[in-house]
Amino acid sequence: MECPNCTLAAFGVFFASAIAVLFLIDLNSRYVAAIAGAKQTTRNYAEVLAEHTARAFENVERSLRVVELVRRDAQDGSRRIPADGAAQRTHEVLRQLRQTSPLVVALGWANAAGDLQAHSYDHAPPRPNIADTPHFIAQRDHPDGKMFIAPPFRSARTGEWLTAASLRLTNPDGSFAGIASAALDPTYFSGIYRSIHLGTDGSVMLFHRGGMNVAREPRVESSMGRSYLDGPLMSRHLPKAEAGSYETVSVIDGVPRIAGYKAVPGLPLVVLVTFSRADVLAPWLRHLYTFGPMAGFVVVVILLGTALLMRQTKKIAEESTVLELTLDNMAHGLIMVDSELRVIICNKRYADMYGLTGAQTRPGTPLRDILAARVANGNGPMEGGDFVARRLAEAARSDYFHTVIRLADGRMIAITHQPVAGLGGVAIHQDVTAEKRAEASLIANSQELERANMRFDAALNNMSQGLCMFDARQRIVVSNDRFR
Repeated sequence: MECPNCTLAAFGVFFASAIAVLFLIDLNSRYVAAIAGAKQTTRNYAEVLAEHTARAFENVERSLRVVELVRRDAQDGSRRIPADGAAQRTHEVLRQLRQTSPLVVALGWANAAGDLQAHSYDHAPPRPNIADTPHFIAQRDHPDGKMFIAPPFRSARTGEWLTAASLRLTNPDGSFAGIASAALDPTYFSGIYRSIHLGTDGSVMLFHRGGMNVAREPRVESSMGRSYLDGPLMSRHLPKAEAGSYETVSVIDGVPRIAGYKAVPGLPLVVLVTFSRADVLAPWLRHLYTFGPMAGFVVVVILLGTALLMRQTKKIAEESTVLELTLDNMAHGLIMVDSELRVIICNKRYADMYGLTGAQTRPGTPLRDILAARVANGNGPMEGGDFVARRLAEAARSDYFHTVIRLADGRMIAITHQPVAGLGGVAIHQDVTAEKRAEASLIANSQELERANMRFDAALNNMSQGLCMFDARQRIVVSNDRFR
């Protein structure tokens, strides 16, 4: 009797668990998709900005090549033009060249000793000698002819953060002749980065491979001039791949972030784009807070409904047990069939009465099969004819009737058929063999007594003596004709 409850409980728990698991799977897939999408987006932004950075420095390199040409032209023309006139002309050319790029703060060149020979400043140069600067030392010591980008440094005049690009200058014999240099304003990149919408706490940074922050939007003053070589970008990710994405906690502001980076091709620069993890997961959290309670409510309803159904099923099962015990302990056989003459209920007494097994009388069995089994095992009627067809016709009747049949083994069974509206009918089978035999014996005994009385009357009335019998109260019991 516990099996239906166990099945119902298992189904309810399974269904509730399935909803919870499906919701968690959906939640996890949305979470993974949000993180993966943010990683891909930051990487895409980083690649685009790295390409833009490369183009900006290509323009700077072209400007430096022009400075090299201006230097040569100035050296060739110094023989024909007075020194003051040549210097003024060179200054004007460099000033106009500087104005062609918003990135460039100043242009000029220095000789092999680091002394500034020409510049585009409208005032005296902040440093007349740059021999101790990183970009001068790099070009002096590495004659590869490539443009060098210096780590950020503070302007000696304004105190603002700048960086510098330089090219090596050579004499006709290939020896070091100095450098062509350009002072660059990193806030140019900040203006570009500001136009990109990266959410509430998103950021874009341009790092020098030396570890220093060249530009950041939004700007964090304390991050300028610091080395981040031990940060996750420089220490773990960039050595493995020139582009990628990862999750991290920002070493600058401590905000959990999703970052994408791309090294600028051909330059010692890296663009890093980040989203705040909270911004990325905000839609996911809204989904969780909106549909999580709904899913939880559905699960609770299912479990409560299952508990109520289990309780009701248990009650029905208990009632069914009582009914089954009652039916099985009836003195009479009972069978109930539906409108299609299939068994609904059949008690144990009916099966025992006709020598049937439980499998032969289980619910759903056609009545025809049961009747055929009775005929087959010798529990059919004594009379001939098509017993199965006759009994099926009786079971299909819609009126009440009572009949008695005699089985082949001599037993007599009284059958009372009662139709049930909307179902079929119920039949009570009662073994009345003993009653019928007692009735027959009683009838036989009464007939014998009647014959004895007739013989007694004949004997009394043919006696030659008169006879009269009284009871205790002196009432006449018997008297014969001779006495009268």
